[in-house]
Amino acid sequence: MPETDHRLQVLIANEKAERLESITAIVERLGHEVVGRGIEVSDVGPLSRSTGAEVALVGLVSTTSTRSTRSPPSFTRRRVRSSRCSM
Repeated sequence: MPETDHRLQVLIANEKAERLESITAIVERLGHEVVGRGIEVSDVGPLSRSTGAEVALVGLVSTTSTRSTRSPPSFTRRRVRSSRCSM
């Protein structure tokens, strides 16, 4: 299959501003377009709907509850596998 010059449209969300900047720089150096950025969990849904991003790189923890919303690795892998889409 021939390679294309397709630039991915990427949404980046991270609760740490310095990581958000670093990840943005890496994605852009790789030749992709950052179409949205956020620092809060509440930013991700609206940004994903409004930007049409093809890929989301998200590193956030909700602070609205008393327990962490980080998922154990096995649960995260199951969730990723179940959301895969064949193109």
